[in-house]
Amino acid sequence: MTAPGRLARAALEERILGAYLASPHAVLRAAGPAWGPELFRERRSVASAVFQFAPDLDAITEALRLAGSSDAAPGIVLEVPDADVAALIDLHTIERDQVSEQQAAERGLPPALLPASRLLDTGYPPVVFAVEPYFPQGEVTELVGAHGIFKSTAALAACCAVATGRRWGGAPTTKGRAVFVTMEDAERTVAHRVRSWLEGIPEGQERADAEADIRENLCFLAREHARELALTSTDRNSTIQRDSVVKHLSELVKGAVLVVLETASRLHDGPEMNEGLAVFAQAVERIAIATGAAVCVVRHVSKQGARDGTTDSYAGRGGGSFSDAARSVLVMTPDRKRVEGDDEASDPLAPIRLTHAKATLSAKGPRIVWKPVVSKHGVYLHPLSQREEAREDGRRLVAYLEAVGSEGVTATELHKKPPAGLSRGAAKRALDHLAAEGRVVSSVEDRARNKGVMVYRLARGDA
Repeated sequence: MTAPGRLARAALEERILGAYLASPHAVLRAAGPAWGPELFRERRSVASAVFQFAPDLDAITEALRLAGSSDAAPGIVLEVPDADVAALIDLHTIERDQVSEQQAAERGLPPALLPASRLLDTGYPPVVFAVEPYFPQGEVTELVGAHGIFKSTAALAACCAVATGRRWGGAPTTKGRAVFVTMEDAERTVAHRVRSWLEGIPEGQERADAEADIRENLCFLAREHARELALTSTDRNSTIQRDSVVKHLSELVKGAVLVVLETASRLHDGPEMNEGLAVFAQAVERIAIATGAAVCVVRHVSKQGARDGTTDSYAGRGGGSFSDAARSVLVMTPDRKRVEGDDEASDPLAPIRLTHAKATLSAKGPRIVWKPVVSKHGVYLHPLSQREEAREDGRRLVAYLEAVGSEGVTATELHKKPPAGLSRGAAKRALDHLAAEGRVVSSVEDRARNKGVMVYRLARGDA
Protein backbone atom coordinates (compact mmCIF):
# COMPACT_ATOMS: atom_id res chain seq x y z
CA MET A 1 0.00 0.00 0.00
CA THR A 2 1.18 3.52 -0.75
CA ALA A 3 1.24 5.74 2.32
CA PRO A 4 -0.71 9.01 2.00
CA GLY A 5 0.87 12.42 2.51
CA ARG A 6 1.70 13.48 6.04
CA LEU A 7 -1.28 15.72 6.67
CA ALA A 8 -3.85 13.40 5.12
CA ARG A 9 -2.30 10.42 6.87
CA ALA A 10 -2.32 12.05 10.28
CA ALA A 11 -6.02 12.86 9.94
CA LEU A 12 -6.74 9.30 8.79
CA GLU A 13 -4.83 7.79 11.70
CA GLU A 14 -6.75 9.93 14.15
CA ARG A 15 -10.06 8.73 12.71
CA ILE A 16 -8.91 5.10 12.83
CA LEU A 17 -7.88 5.33 16.46
CA GLY A 18 -11.05 7.18 17.40
CA ALA A 19 -13.18 4.50 15.76
CA TYR A 20 -11.29 1.76 17.58
CA LEU A 21 -11.53 3.45 20.95
CA ALA A 22 -15.30 3.62 20.49
CA SER A 23 -15.39 -0.19 20.33
CA PRO A 24 -16.91 -1.79 23.45
CA HIS A 25 -14.18 -4.46 23.28
CA ALA A 26 -11.30 -2.04 23.91
CA VAL A 27 -9.97 -2.11 27.47
CA LEU A 28 -8.79 1.33 28.59
CA ARG A 29 -6.96 2.14 31.78
CA ALA A 30 -5.28 5.31 33.04
CA ALA A 31 -1.49 5.34 33.14
CA GLY A 32 -0.31 8.99 33.02
CA PRO A 33 -0.68 12.19 30.97
CA ALA A 34 0.49 10.94 27.60
CA TRP A 35 -2.43 10.67 25.14
CA GLY A 36 -5.06 13.38 25.41
CA PRO A 37 -7.56 12.98 28.23
CA GLU A 38 -7.56 9.18 27.94
CA LEU A 39 -4.66 7.21 29.39
CA PHE A 40 -3.79 3.58 28.83
CA ARG A 41 -2.00 0.82 30.68
CA GLU A 42 -0.34 -2.09 28.92
CA ARG A 43 -1.92 -5.57 29.01
CA ARG A 44 -0.94 -6.60 25.58
CA SER A 45 1.23 -4.96 22.93
CA VAL A 46 -0.90 -3.41 20.19
CA ALA A 47 1.94 -3.75 17.69
CA SER A 48 2.38 -7.43 18.55
CA ALA A 49 -1.30 -8.14 18.00
CA VAL A 50 -1.31 -6.30 14.67
CA PHE A 51 1.84 -8.03 13.48
CA GLN A 52 0.29 -11.36 14.30
CA PHE A 53 -3.05 -10.83 12.57
CA ALA A 54 -2.76 -7.94 10.10
CA PRO A 55 -1.94 -8.51 6.42
CA ASP A 56 -1.38 -4.75 5.95
CA LEU A 57 1.18 -4.42 8.71
CA ASP A 58 3.10 -1.26 7.86
CA ALA A 59 0.12 1.06 7.60
CA ILE A 60 -1.67 -0.16 10.75
CA THR A 61 1.37 -0.29 13.01
CA GLU A 62 2.47 3.15 11.83
CA ALA A 63 -1.00 4.54 12.49
CA LEU A 64 -1.05 3.14 16.03
CA ARG A 65 2.55 4.12 16.66
CA LEU A 66 1.89 7.75 15.78
CA ALA A 67 -1.30 7.67 17.82
CA GLY A 68 0.70 6.41 20.79
CA SER A 69 1.01 2.64 21.13
CA SER A 70 2.95 0.85 23.86
CA ASP A 71 5.82 0.06 21.50
CA ALA A 72 6.27 3.70 20.51
CA ALA A 73 5.77 5.63 23.74
CA PRO A 74 6.16 4.28 27.26
CA GLY A 75 3.00 4.61 29.31
CA ILE A 76 0.60 4.60 26.34
CA VAL A 77 -0.87 1.16 25.74
CA LEU A 78 -4.03 -0.63 24.59
CA GLU A 79 -5.43 -4.08 25.09
CA VAL A 80 -6.65 -5.20 21.68
CA PRO A 81 -8.73 -8.38 21.28
CA ASP A 82 -7.92 -10.30 18.11
CA ALA A 83 -11.36 -9.70 16.62
CA ASP A 84 -10.92 -5.97 17.04
CA VAL A 85 -7.55 -6.07 15.25
CA ALA A 86 -9.27 -7.62 12.21
CA ALA A 87 -12.05 -5.04 12.42
CA LEU A 88 -9.48 -2.28 12.64
CA ILE A 89 -7.78 -3.55 9.50
CA ASP A 90 -11.12 -3.56 7.67
CA LEU A 91 -11.83 -0.05 8.87
CA HIS A 92 -8.42 1.13 7.68
CA THR A 93 -9.04 -0.35 4.23
CA ILE A 94 -12.39 1.46 3.92
CA GLU A 95 -10.93 4.75 5.10
CA ARG A 96 -7.96 4.36 2.74
CA ASP A 97 -10.26 3.91 -0.27
CA GLN A 98 -12.41 6.88 0.73
CA VAL A 99 -9.48 9.28 0.88
CA SER A 100 -7.64 7.99 -2.21
CA GLU A 101 -9.23 10.53 -4.56
CA GLN A 102 -8.53 13.35 -2.13
CA GLN A 103 -4.91 12.24 -1.80
CA ALA A 104 -4.53 12.10 -5.58
CA ALA A 105 -5.79 15.66 -5.88
CA GLU A 106 -3.45 16.84 -3.12
CA ARG A 107 -0.50 15.30 -4.93
CA GLY A 108 -1.47 16.68 -8.31
CA LEU A 109 -2.27 13.26 -9.71
CA PRO A 110 -4.71 13.16 -12.64
CA PRO A 111 -8.16 11.88 -11.58
CA ALA A 112 -8.87 10.53 -15.09
CA LEU A 113 -7.68 10.41 -18.69
CA LEU A 114 -8.69 13.26 -20.98
CA PRO A 115 -10.51 12.81 -24.32
CA ALA A 116 -8.78 13.77 -27.58
CA SER A 117 -11.74 16.03 -28.42
CA ARG A 118 -10.31 18.46 -25.90
CA LEU A 119 -7.21 18.80 -28.09
CA LEU A 120 -9.32 19.52 -31.15
CA ASP A 121 -11.92 21.83 -29.62
CA THR A 122 -9.95 23.95 -27.14
CA GLY A 123 -8.68 27.36 -28.26
CA TYR A 124 -5.14 27.44 -26.89
CA PRO A 125 -3.29 30.78 -26.68
CA PRO A 126 -0.10 31.09 -28.74
CA VAL A 127 3.30 30.68 -27.11
CA VAL A 128 4.60 34.01 -25.84
CA PHE A 129 8.22 34.88 -25.19
CA ALA A 130 10.07 37.14 -22.79
CA VAL A 131 12.70 37.34 -25.54
CA GLU A 132 11.59 35.82 -28.85
CA PRO A 133 12.31 33.00 -29.53
CA TYR A 134 14.94 32.37 -26.87
CA PHE A 135 12.97 32.59 -23.58
CA PRO A 136 9.44 31.07 -23.76
CA GLN A 137 7.16 32.15 -20.91
CA GLY A 138 5.87 29.50 -18.53
CA GLU A 139 8.82 27.30 -19.47
CA VAL A 140 12.42 26.62 -18.46
CA THR A 141 15.40 27.89 -20.46
CA GLU A 142 18.97 26.77 -19.87
CA LEU A 143 21.88 29.15 -20.55
CA VAL A 144 25.27 27.44 -20.50
CA GLY A 145 28.82 28.58 -21.11
CA ALA A 146 32.37 28.36 -19.86
CA HIS A 147 33.81 30.42 -17.04
CA GLY A 148 34.52 33.98 -18.14
CA ILE A 149 32.32 33.86 -21.24
CA PHE A 150 30.03 36.65 -19.88
CA LYS A 151 27.07 34.35 -19.10
CA SER A 152 25.95 36.45 -16.15
CA THR A 153 26.42 39.65 -18.14
CA ALA A 154 24.27 38.28 -20.98
CA ALA A 155 21.60 36.95 -18.59
CA LEU A 156 21.39 40.23 -16.66
CA ALA A 157 21.27 42.08 -19.99
CA ALA A 158 18.23 39.97 -20.91
CA CYS A 159 16.54 41.08 -17.68
CA CYS A 160 17.42 44.72 -18.40
CA ALA A 161 16.11 44.37 -21.96
CA VAL A 162 12.78 42.94 -20.76
CA ALA A 163 12.49 45.59 -18.04
CA THR A 164 12.94 48.36 -20.62
CA GLY A 165 11.37 46.74 -23.69
CA ARG A 166 14.66 47.07 -25.59
CA ARG A 167 16.03 44.38 -27.88
CA TRP A 168 18.38 41.70 -26.59
CA GLY A 169 21.04 40.87 -29.16
CA GLY A 170 18.64 42.16 -31.81
CA ALA A 171 15.75 39.97 -30.60
CA PRO A 172 12.40 41.55 -29.59
CA THR A 173 11.28 41.46 -25.96
CA THR A 174 8.03 41.59 -24.00
CA LYS A 175 8.33 44.57 -21.69
CA GLY A 176 7.51 43.81 -18.06
CA ARG A 177 8.87 42.85 -14.68
CA ALA A 178 12.19 41.02 -14.70
CA VAL A 179 13.90 39.28 -11.78
CA PHE A 180 17.60 38.45 -11.50
CA VAL A 181 18.63 36.11 -8.66
CA THR A 182 22.31 35.31 -8.32
CA MET A 183 23.86 33.05 -5.70
CA GLU A 184 27.28 33.70 -7.24
CA ASP A 185 27.82 37.48 -7.36
CA ALA A 186 27.60 40.18 -4.70
CA GLU A 187 25.24 43.13 -4.90
CA ARG A 188 28.12 45.44 -5.81
CA THR A 189 28.92 43.31 -8.88
CA VAL A 190 25.28 43.35 -9.99
CA ALA A 191 25.19 47.14 -9.56
CA HIS A 192 28.27 47.62 -11.77
CA ARG A 193 26.81 45.38 -14.47
CA VAL A 194 23.47 47.19 -14.56
CA ARG A 195 25.23 50.58 -14.74
CA SER A 196 27.51 49.27 -17.46
CA TRP A 197 24.49 48.00 -19.44
CA LEU A 198 23.01 51.51 -19.28
CA GLU A 199 26.31 52.93 -20.53
CA GLY A 200 25.79 50.95 -23.73
CA ILE A 201 22.78 53.19 -24.50
CA PRO A 202 23.37 56.64 -26.06
CA GLU A 203 23.38 59.43 -23.50
CA GLY A 204 20.39 61.70 -23.26
CA GLN A 205 16.68 61.01 -23.12
CA GLU A 206 17.03 57.44 -24.43
CA ARG A 207 19.28 56.44 -21.55
CA ALA A 208 17.18 58.35 -19.02
CA ASP A 209 14.04 56.52 -20.15
CA ALA A 210 15.83 53.17 -19.89
CA GLU A 211 17.04 54.00 -16.39
CA ALA A 212 13.50 54.89 -15.31
CA ASP A 213 12.24 51.54 -16.62
CA ILE A 214 15.05 49.70 -14.81
CA ARG A 215 14.09 51.35 -11.54
CA GLU A 216 10.45 50.37 -12.01
CA ASN A 217 10.65 46.88 -13.52
CA LEU A 218 13.91 45.20 -12.47
CA CYS A 219 14.20 43.35 -9.13
CA PHE A 220 17.13 41.30 -7.86
CA LEU A 221 18.62 39.20 -5.10
CA ALA A 222 22.40 38.95 -4.84
CA ARG A 223 24.62 36.37 -3.18
CA GLU A 224 24.32 37.88 0.29
CA HIS A 225 20.51 37.81 0.08
CA ALA A 226 19.99 34.44 -1.62
CA ARG A 227 22.17 32.08 0.43
CA GLU A 228 19.22 29.95 1.57
CA LEU A 229 17.48 29.65 -1.80
CA ALA A 230 18.84 26.26 -2.87
CA LEU A 231 15.86 24.48 -4.45
CA THR A 232 16.98 20.92 -3.66
CA SER A 233 18.54 18.99 -0.80
CA THR A 234 20.72 15.93 -1.26
CA ASP A 235 21.87 13.24 1.15
CA ARG A 236 23.82 10.08 0.41
CA ASN A 237 20.78 8.31 -0.98
CA SER A 238 18.58 10.78 -2.81
CA THR A 239 17.74 14.34 -3.84
CA ILE A 240 14.46 16.00 -2.84
CA GLN A 241 12.88 19.36 -3.58
CA ARG A 242 12.91 21.93 -0.79
CA ASP A 243 9.20 22.50 -1.08
CA SER A 244 9.01 25.57 1.16
CA VAL A 245 11.80 27.30 -0.80
CA VAL A 246 10.19 26.53 -4.16
CA LYS A 247 6.88 27.97 -2.96
CA HIS A 248 8.54 31.00 -1.39
CA LEU A 249 10.54 31.83 -4.51
CA SER A 250 7.44 31.35 -6.67
CA GLU A 251 5.66 33.94 -4.53
CA LEU A 252 8.59 36.36 -4.73
CA VAL A 253 8.76 36.31 -8.54
CA LYS A 254 5.00 36.22 -9.21
CA GLY A 255 4.07 38.61 -11.98
CA ALA A 256 7.47 38.55 -13.67
CA VAL A 257 7.91 38.11 -17.41
CA LEU A 258 11.50 36.83 -17.08
CA VAL A 259 13.25 35.24 -14.11
CA VAL A 260 16.98 34.44 -14.21
CA LEU A 261 18.43 32.09 -11.56
CA GLU A 262 22.15 31.52 -11.32
CA THR A 263 23.98 29.28 -11.02
CA ALA A 264 22.72 25.71 -11.13
CA SER A 265 25.67 24.49 -9.09
CA ARG A 266 24.48 26.60 -6.13
CA LEU A 267 20.74 26.30 -6.66
CA HIS A 268 21.04 22.51 -6.73
CA ASP A 269 22.51 20.99 -3.57
CA GLY A 270 24.32 17.91 -4.81
CA PRO A 271 26.29 16.41 -7.67
CA GLU A 272 25.21 17.49 -11.15
CA MET A 273 24.24 13.97 -12.14
CA ASN A 274 21.10 12.90 -13.97
CA GLU A 275 19.06 11.78 -10.94
CA GLY A 276 19.64 14.96 -8.94
CA LEU A 277 19.34 17.30 -11.93
CA ALA A 278 15.98 15.73 -12.81
CA VAL A 279 14.64 16.69 -9.37
CA PHE A 280 16.17 20.16 -9.74
CA ALA A 281 14.50 20.55 -13.16
CA GLN A 282 11.12 19.65 -11.63
CA ALA A 283 11.59 22.32 -8.96
CA VAL A 284 12.40 24.98 -11.57
CA GLU A 285 9.45 23.84 -13.72
CA ARG A 286 7.15 24.37 -10.72
CA ILE A 287 8.26 28.00 -10.54
CA ALA A 288 7.71 28.51 -14.29
CA ILE A 289 4.25 26.90 -14.17
CA ALA A 290 3.16 28.69 -10.99
CA THR A 291 4.22 32.15 -12.22
CA GLY A 292 3.92 31.94 -16.01
CA ALA A 293 7.36 33.52 -16.27
CA ALA A 294 10.18 32.48 -18.55
CA VAL A 295 12.60 30.96 -16.03
CA CYS A 296 16.24 30.84 -17.14
CA VAL A 297 18.84 28.84 -15.21
CA VAL A 298 22.50 29.65 -15.82
CA ARG A 299 24.79 26.61 -15.84
CA HIS A 300 28.49 26.06 -16.33
CA VAL A 301 29.62 24.15 -19.38
CA SER A 302 31.58 20.91 -19.00
CA LYS A 303 35.38 21.16 -19.11
CA GLN A 304 35.53 19.27 -22.39
CA GLY A 305 32.80 21.47 -23.84
CA ALA A 306 34.75 24.56 -22.82
CA ARG A 307 37.83 23.27 -24.61
CA ASP A 308 35.97 22.19 -27.73
CA GLY A 309 33.52 25.07 -27.99
CA THR A 310 30.61 22.61 -27.95
CA THR A 311 27.30 24.22 -28.95
CA ASP A 312 24.81 21.34 -28.74
CA SER A 313 22.06 21.05 -26.12
CA TYR A 314 24.16 18.79 -23.89
CA ALA A 315 26.99 21.29 -23.40
CA GLY A 316 26.07 21.76 -19.71
CA ARG A 317 28.22 20.22 -17.01
CA GLY A 318 27.21 16.84 -15.57
CA GLY A 319 24.12 14.87 -16.57
CA GLY A 320 21.83 15.80 -19.43
CA SER A 321 18.48 15.48 -17.61
CA PHE A 322 18.18 19.23 -17.01
CA SER A 323 18.80 19.98 -20.69
CA ASP A 324 16.20 17.35 -21.56
CA ALA A 325 13.63 19.11 -19.36
CA ALA A 326 14.41 22.63 -20.64
CA ARG A 327 12.30 23.79 -23.58
CA SER A 328 15.04 26.12 -24.79
CA VAL A 329 18.82 25.74 -24.49
CA LEU A 330 21.24 28.59 -25.19
CA VAL A 331 24.99 28.00 -25.45
CA MET A 332 27.61 30.74 -25.23
CA THR A 333 31.04 30.18 -26.76
CA PRO A 334 33.90 32.23 -28.16
CA ASP A 335 33.07 33.27 -31.71
CA ARG A 336 35.77 30.89 -32.85
CA LYS A 337 37.03 27.60 -31.50
CA ARG A 338 40.39 27.53 -29.79
CA VAL A 339 43.16 25.77 -31.63
CA GLU A 340 46.30 24.20 -30.23
CA GLY A 341 48.82 26.80 -29.15
CA ASP A 342 46.26 29.54 -28.47
CA ASP A 343 46.79 31.73 -25.44
CA GLU A 344 43.46 31.67 -23.57
CA ALA A 345 44.06 35.16 -22.16
CA SER A 346 45.31 36.67 -25.45
CA ASP A 347 42.04 38.52 -26.13
CA PRO A 348 39.54 38.50 -23.26
CA LEU A 349 37.32 40.91 -25.22
CA ALA A 350 37.09 38.79 -28.36
CA PRO A 351 33.54 38.43 -29.77
CA ILE A 352 31.33 35.78 -28.20
CA ARG A 353 28.54 33.83 -29.83
CA LEU A 354 25.18 32.63 -28.53
CA THR A 355 23.75 29.57 -30.26
CA HIS A 356 20.13 28.48 -29.88
CA ALA A 357 20.94 24.80 -29.47
CA LYS A 358 17.43 23.57 -28.60
CA ALA A 359 13.97 24.99 -29.26
CA THR A 360 10.88 22.82 -28.80
CA LEU A 361 8.23 25.55 -28.98
CA SER A 362 9.49 27.50 -32.00
CA ALA A 363 12.08 27.53 -34.73
CA LYS A 364 15.59 28.12 -33.40
CA GLY A 365 16.61 31.75 -33.23
CA PRO A 366 19.56 33.07 -35.25
CA ARG A 367 22.96 33.12 -33.63
CA ILE A 368 23.84 36.29 -31.74
CA VAL A 369 27.37 37.68 -31.76
CA TRP A 370 28.34 40.19 -29.10
CA LYS A 371 31.45 42.31 -28.82
CA PRO A 372 32.41 42.92 -25.15
CA VAL A 373 32.98 46.64 -24.67
CA VAL A 374 34.76 48.16 -21.66
CA SER A 375 32.87 51.00 -19.99
CA LYS A 376 33.26 53.07 -16.85
CA HIS A 377 31.59 50.48 -14.62
CA GLY A 378 32.68 47.26 -16.32
CA VAL A 379 31.78 45.52 -19.57
CA TYR A 380 28.60 45.56 -21.62
CA LEU A 381 27.80 43.40 -24.64
CA HIS A 382 27.34 45.17 -27.95
CA PRO A 383 25.49 43.02 -30.52
CA LEU A 384 27.21 42.97 -33.89
CA SER A 385 25.19 43.28 -37.10
CA GLN A 386 26.35 41.24 -40.09
CA ARG A 387 28.08 44.32 -41.47
CA GLU A 388 29.73 45.04 -38.13
CA GLU A 389 30.80 41.39 -37.89
CA ALA A 390 32.40 41.58 -41.32
CA ARG A 391 34.14 44.85 -40.41
CA GLU A 392 35.38 43.39 -37.11
CA ASP A 393 36.60 40.23 -38.83
CA GLY A 394 38.38 42.30 -41.48
CA ARG A 395 40.09 44.39 -38.82
CA ARG A 396 41.39 41.29 -37.09
CA LEU A 397 42.63 39.74 -40.32
CA VAL A 398 44.43 42.96 -41.31
CA ALA A 399 46.16 43.03 -37.91
CA TYR A 400 47.16 39.39 -38.43
CA LEU A 401 48.60 40.03 -41.93
CA GLU A 402 50.48 43.06 -40.64
CA ALA A 403 52.14 40.84 -38.03
CA VAL A 404 52.99 38.22 -40.69
CA GLY A 405 54.60 40.90 -42.87
CA SER A 406 56.12 40.29 -46.26
CA GLU A 407 56.21 36.53 -45.76
CA GLY A 408 52.46 36.38 -46.31
CA VAL A 409 50.17 33.50 -45.47
CA THR A 410 48.66 30.61 -47.39
CA ALA A 411 45.04 29.57 -47.24
CA THR A 412 46.10 26.32 -45.56
CA GLU A 413 48.02 28.18 -42.86
CA LEU A 414 45.09 30.48 -42.28
CA HIS A 415 42.78 27.46 -41.97
CA LYS A 416 45.04 25.61 -39.53
CA LYS A 417 45.53 28.59 -37.24
CA PRO A 418 43.17 31.51 -37.87
CA PRO A 419 43.77 34.86 -36.15
CA ALA A 420 42.68 35.31 -32.55
CA GLY A 421 38.97 35.98 -32.36
CA LEU A 422 38.14 34.51 -35.78
CA SER A 423 36.68 31.17 -36.69
CA ARG A 424 38.06 29.43 -39.76
CA GLY A 425 34.95 30.30 -41.73
CA ALA A 426 35.06 33.94 -40.60
CA ALA A 427 38.75 34.19 -41.54
CA LYS A 428 38.02 32.82 -45.02
CA ARG A 429 35.11 35.24 -45.51
CA ALA A 430 37.21 38.17 -44.32
CA LEU A 431 40.04 37.18 -46.68
CA ASP A 432 37.68 37.01 -49.66
CA HIS A 433 36.12 40.36 -48.70
CA LEU A 434 39.50 42.11 -48.36
CA ALA A 435 40.68 40.59 -51.62
CA ALA A 436 37.53 41.83 -53.40
CA GLU A 437 38.22 45.33 -52.06
CA GLY A 438 41.82 45.16 -53.25
CA ARG A 439 43.22 45.40 -49.74
CA VAL A 440 44.80 41.94 -49.99
CA VAL A 441 46.85 40.75 -52.95
CA SER A 442 47.80 37.19 -53.87
CA SER A 443 50.50 35.47 -55.86
CA VAL A 444 51.43 31.90 -56.73
CA GLU A 445 54.74 30.94 -55.16
CA ASP A 446 56.88 27.97 -54.22
CA ARG A 447 57.20 27.26 -50.52
CA ALA A 448 59.67 24.93 -48.78
CA ARG A 449 57.37 21.90 -48.92
CA ASN A 450 54.83 22.98 -51.50
CA LYS A 451 55.11 24.18 -55.06
CA GLY A 452 52.73 26.63 -56.67
CA VAL A 453 50.71 27.67 -53.62
CA MET A 454 48.68 30.85 -53.31
CA VAL A 455 50.20 33.35 -50.85
CA TYR A 456 48.23 36.34 -49.49
CA ARG A 457 49.68 39.67 -48.34
CA LEU A 458 48.35 43.10 -47.51
CA ALA A 459 48.31 45.51 -50.43
CA ARG A 460 50.88 48.26 -50.12
CA GLY A 461 48.33 50.84 -49.10
CA ASP A 462 47.27 48.70 -46.12
CA ALA A 463 50.69 47.41 -45.12
